[in-house]
Amino acid sequence: RKQLYAGKATKKRRRGDAWQYLVHYSGWGNKYDEWVNEDLLYPDTDESRRVAASLRNSVPTDKQGKKKSNKEEQADAMAEDVEDDHLIQFIIPHTLQTHLLKEADFIKDGKVVALPRKPCVRQVLHDFIKFKAQSSDEMLQVEKEILKDMNDSLLSYFDKALGMMLLYKEERGQYNKWREGNAGVAQCDFYGTEHLLRLVAK
Repeated sequence: RKQLYAGKATKKRRRGDAWQYLVHYSGWGNKYDEWVNEDLLYPDTDESRRVAASLRNSVPTDKQGKKKSNKEEQADAMAEDVEDDHLIQFIIPHTLQTHLLKEADFIKDGKVVALPRKPCVRQVLHDFIKFKAQSSDEMLQVEKEILKDMNDSLLSYFDKALGMMLLYKEERGQYNKWREGNAGVAQCDFYGTEHLLRLVAK
């Protein structure tokens, strides 16, 4: 299973065009040390812990009472009290997990995205619903209604969540300035895929 585990890079080497690091996993013997490509390593940050939580939530709960390995217990610890009873679970591809971590570094360097975003969150979800509806000629009316309800719920949730949990402190100034100059405008019409991905990863 794809998870994030705590460890320390002890050596590095060059293999072709890529760097590899010898990783020693916390709580494991040296015989489990392994060489890992650089693009599969994450710094120990709040964002990487949120990704770890997302990965843990994407795996069905073990109902057989089996004893967990040390690595699984480490992954549980990184989940930071994330609840496991969500009705809807999203599996975030590795490429998008990597994007989230790199984006966090850019923002902490003061490189916030310009507003308004195109496409905005509303347009992205609209295009997704349209694609799903057109890709299946046999979609039932009730399925179309479910998609519409999901779209409306995500838009509403995004607008409520953005200011509370989707911004880095470096983005607060931009957010407050935007709110002052755009009273009454829905946030899903100004922000885009970057912040929508953060919502999904939550």
